[in-house]
Amino acid sequence: MFESNVDNSCKFCDKTCLTCSLSNTHCLSCSTVNYRTLQPGNICEYSITKNCELCEKSCLTCSLFSNNCLTCDFILHLSLLFNQCQCQQSYYFNSLNKQCEQCNITCLECPNYNQCTLCRQTTRHLEQDQKKCLCNDGFYETNYIQLFFTILECHFSCETSENTNSYCLSCLDVYQRILINNKSLCLDGYYDAGTELCQKCVNICKTSQSSASTCLPCFNIEQLRILQGDKCICQPGYYDQNTNI
Repeated sequence: MFESNVDNSCKFCDKTCLTCSLSNTHCLSCSTVNYRTLQPGNICEYSITKNCELCEKSCLTCSLFSNNCLTCDFILHLSLLFNQCQCQQSYYFNSLNKQCEQCNITCLECPNYNQCTLCRQTTRHLEQDQKKCLCNDGFYETNYIQLFFTILECHFSCETSENTNSYCLSCLDVYQRILINNKSLCLDGYYDAGTELCQKCVNICKTSQSSASTCLPCFNIEQLRILQGDKCICQPGYYDQNTNI
């Protein structure tokens, strides 16, 4: 808009002008979106010519303007968005070499190689302070040739693990397990039935294996029992009252 010298009111510029002064056709600038350029006499005229002009480096093909991309070079890891060629997902733009480079393999999106902004949420979560994608509980990270990182599921007994699926870092108390030397073992009085949850042994077994009554050690002192085969029997001189102890 411009201010009229007649009544000091604001009036619209001519549609060919982006900005104007003195009159609605006295253009100061032109709209490049409408393909116009400022010409002598302060008028905006179409700037389309028949000459072949070079597209921006990021565009594979373009139209009307050098940066109005029609297609992008997939080999350069570019994708088309609103007529602009931008780095594909899992790539970031390196301002030093003007190229798209791959994010750290743990990131889904990133501003640079060392920081993540988005993770693959099925296996990782974003740690905001570190800007890193860490493994979700129940998964651990393994690396091949120190370059390729893969998320694998922990052993069912581990809450979290490292390097191998059975090298536990933590266990879940609700599953009646305890961490000993990076193994998630069943508490005394429970046995490993091949699932996350340890099952309760029969009362005469201190621990058991495979089934509730297949005893390993017995309560030698507390119940005066000894192990015979896989059964806990009374020590010599004592008898079993067949009561729940």
